[in-house]
Order: sequence, then structure tokens, then C-alpha cells
Amino acid sequence: MGVWIRSQNRELLLETVKIETDVGYQGTTITGHAINGKGEQIGFYKNRERALEILDEIEKTMKGKVILKYNYVLAKKDLEKLKRENQEFLVTDNTADIIPIPQNNIIYEMPKE
Repeated sequence: MGVWIRSQNRELLLETVKIETDVGYQGTTITGHAINGKGEQIGFYKNRERALEILDEIEKTMKGKVILKYNYVLAKKDLEKLKRENQEFLVTDNTADIIPIPQNNIIYEMPKE
């Protein structure tokens, strides 16, 4: 499964199988490659660091998501902690049921800057 990406200029919606960066004199280009191998510019950012932040966002969007349905009542402070933390969970006991959220198509829209 590839990820669909809406280009920065909003004129292209591309199902990508590979995404890469190319650092140039004036900034960094992000190129998405389709199944047929053709590359299309999907974004251009002022520096390499910003382009890598965008790749991080795309990666987070692509990761599978699950719902943790706890088999017991959590304390309010524990619920708040779970809401604040933006991290992956590893369940090591049987206190929660793990319910996958199907992700047939993922669409990511490139930020303007």
C-alpha cells in the first residue's frame, strides 16, 4: 500500500511508493515516485531540516493506528497522561483489547512552508 500525497501547490495527487529529498542551493525538494517509477516534485522547503520534518510527519501518518480498549476503569490522571503523550504503546499484559483501525488509503497534504 502506497500513500497518496497532495502536492504543495495542490495541483497533484500522487500515489507514492518512494519519497526522497534532494538538497539544492536554494532549498530542498521532496520528490514522490509513483508505482511506475516516475518522480514528481511534491514539495519544496527552505532547508533540509524542514524537509526532514515533513518526512517525519508523513511517516507518522503512515503508521498503523489502534484503539486500546481497557478491561478496567482507568484513573482520571492516567487517562490525561495517555491523552498528553504522543507515543507508541506496547501492551505487555492482558489489561487491554487491541482493536486495529483499518487504513486502506492514507492521504497526506504537503504543508505550504
